[in-house]
Amino acid sequence: MIISLTDTMTSLLAGVTIFAVLGNLAQATGVGIESVLQGSSGPGLAFISYPEAIAQIGVFPQVSIHILRNWVYWHEFTNINMF
Repeated sequence: MIISLTDTMTSLLAGVTIFAVLGNLAQATGVGIESVLQGSSGPGLAFISYPEAIAQIGVFPQVSIHILRNWVYWHEFTNINMF
């Protein structure tokens, strides 16, 4: 039962996130959602909406994600207990 609830909540979160991103892109560009979709449907919406949303964020959040990822990799690789 825990797995089915987790799967349902993950699917709902992904759906809300994708359509929020598409709505934001439609509002930012001043066109309708139909124009933002560009003829895509189904699972392909995630491959259109997420890269466009990340591209709209700017440089600093993307750089900070890479710094955090590299720090976690280095921390696990060297096995140093910092806390």
